Amino acid sequence: MLAMDLLWGSFFQEIGKNEYGEYCKMHDLMHDLAVSVARKEGTIVNVKEKENIADQTRHVSIGFALDSVRDVPSSLLKANKLRTFLWPKDRYGPGIQIDKIVYDSLVSSFNCSRVLDLSHLCNERLSNSIGLLKHLRYLDLSWNDRIEVLPHSITRLVNLQTLNLTFCNRLRELPGDIIKLRNLGHLYLYCCNSLSHMPHGLGQLTSRGCPSKSKPSGGISELRDLNNLGGRLFIEGLEQLRCNTGEVMAANLRAKQLDFLSLGWKRVVSDSGGGADKDKMILDGLQPSQNIKRLDISGYGDLPLSSWVCSLSNLVTLKIISCQHLRHLPPLRLLHHVQLISLQNLRSLEYIDSNSSDEYHLRDSISSKFFPSLRDLDLINLPNLMGWWRTTGAETDQEHQQQCPLFLLSFPCLETLYIRSCPNLTSMPPYPSVEELTFNEVSDKLLRQWFMLPTPTTKPGSQASTSSSGSPVPGLRALQIGRMNTFEYFPVEVLHRLTSLDKLTLNDNPSLRSLSGVLKHLNALRYLKVESCEELDLLNGENGDYGMQWKQLRGLQDLILMDLPKLESLPEGLQHLTNLRRLVLMNCSHFTSFPEWIGNLEASLEEITIASCPSLRSLPEGMRHLKSLQKLKITNCLYLNERCQREEGADWPKIAHIPEVTDELDGQESTIPFHIRSGRRCLVVIPPK
Repeated sequence: MLAMDLLWGSFFQEIGKNEYGEYCKMHDLMHDLAVSVARKEGTIVNVKEKENIADQTRHVSIGFALDSVRDVPSSLLKANKLRTFLWPKDRYGPGIQIDKIVYDSLVSSFNCSRVLDLSHLCNERLSNSIGLLKHLRYLDLSWNDRIEVLPHSITRLVNLQTLNLTFCNRLRELPGDIIKLRNLGHLYLYCCNSLSHMPHGLGQLTSRGCPSKSKPSGGISELRDLNNLGGRLFIEGLEQLRCNTGEVMAANLRAKQLDFLSLGWKRVVSDSGGGADKDKMILDGLQPSQNIKRLDISGYGDLPLSSWVCSLSNLVTLKIISCQHLRHLPPLRLLHHVQLISLQNLRSLEYIDSNSSDEYHLRDSISSKFFPSLRDLDLINLPNLMGWWRTTGAETDQEHQQQCPLFLLSFPCLETLYIRSCPNLTSMPPYPSVEELTFNEVSDKLLRQWFMLPTPTTKPGSQASTSSSGSPVPGLRALQIGRMNTFEYFPVEVLHRLTSLDKLTLNDNPSLRSLSGVLKHLNALRYLKVESCEELDLLNGENGDYGMQWKQLRGLQDLILMDLPKLESLPEGLQHLTNLRRLVLMNCSHFTSFPEWIGNLEASLEEITIASCPSLRSLPEGMRHLKSLQKLKITNCLYLNERCQREEGADWPKIAHIPEVTDELDGQESTIPFHIRSGRRCLVVIPPK
């Protein structure tokens, strides 16, 4: 509440949210004013002033990395009146391990602290001295990934309101008498994957607000009295409740203020022994409130999901994962506010909507009601999925599809469609608004449907109609096609309408032979990656143009060519790509010639990577002209690595002007920046002899 008051008073500005949570900005003048008012009461200690923590200082944040024990300021150990201590951290770097004596001294010196951040440490145990901090309100132990148990002294912190154990992934248990923390309002246990159970009596912490994980061996009925329970709740190991399904109803999740509920079964069992029936009863009893925004279900059995799943009127995200025997889904079309649906590893699922097209059309034929808010759709590893609807035989024929009312329905707002490992999927409702599209290991029939399907157009209040003009996805920006064993070519009549496509990725398509007639239509393309296409010849088009069609890609900035055994040299048309910035050649075993015309790209080319191209024996003289080139990386090219040796290699004079040259061979790396030129700082590293 105080933070909002400061925001409304313009103390903070431009509040926003990213993957780490909410953030805001502060004007420079406001910052200077706050520092002036605080004076020495609050300070950020930098490395030069680490021994100058004043006696009157109450709030300290360390502004430099503590890489070892000797970096801990001795003045910090004497600052026994601190109210706040924030530990320095690097989210992606390794934590540090503090000597036990120093650790105990450091913690015990904070006996007046209200806020203590001890995150990102590598110590195996939390200091027992923590129990002496009787005034502590907030304790952050997140990312202490070596701690397995917490000291029982932590239960003496009777004033503690928030305990953050996020990403303590070796933590096995919580103290059994944690109920002594009667003021605990927020307990964060996200990604505590080794936590085996919750302690008994947890339900007595009635002020508790935001737990992140619950395991029923501590008694799921403990959740009954936690009426302020909010935020995210993960319940795992639900198969353990098959012998006591009555506990489920006692949890009373409908009365909780949850935003995100995750329900998980560890073992997938068949209907033998009544396991599936019990799982259905468990799921029925765990219905959350209508205000929930995200629901994840994993490991569920083979009976239909509870009907309440599709009654969650405010649901935004739905993920159903690894329910191997699940054969039917509830009518997901009723989720009018859902923006993301992810279906993964549902090996028995054949249709997303099991109703026949006629039945569906009679109930809901207006496309404006067909997933009106859906933005992202993931279909991953659904090996038996055949279609969105259970259709009749006639409707599966291409000539009947466009006359069937069902196929006039389309996703009006879908922006990202990702389909992987769905080899039997033959048709999908149209998706005219999609911007990112991935086909990976799907049927040729689905690909042909996308190529040939007319564009759906919808008028408000009317059914969708079709038009033969335009592209099926006119706003498509990114396209990936991979692991298509019989995919040989692109239909030119489709690609010349993809006027917005700026990213194209082709990978693991062993039958793809040519891009002839394709590239000249992709005028907006900026990124192209071609990988593991064994039969692809980029040089020879149908008319023997030796790759001149590439000159049409005027906007191309990144070109990545990997695992192309037929590639012997670069297409000649590349010399006309005046915007090309990055060129990557990897694992092209027959690549023998780097063309002289590479020097024509002197104004744009900034980075070249050549890796595992054993047939390439030298670099061209044109390399001397690449004045904009900043990085050259050569990896595992035996002849080329030898010729590019610093000062000694035959090709060294051709690349001596490049600020950074990285030479790697057999796992040994020599980074060779050199030549301090005007306006550029450069570190000279001489490899050991």
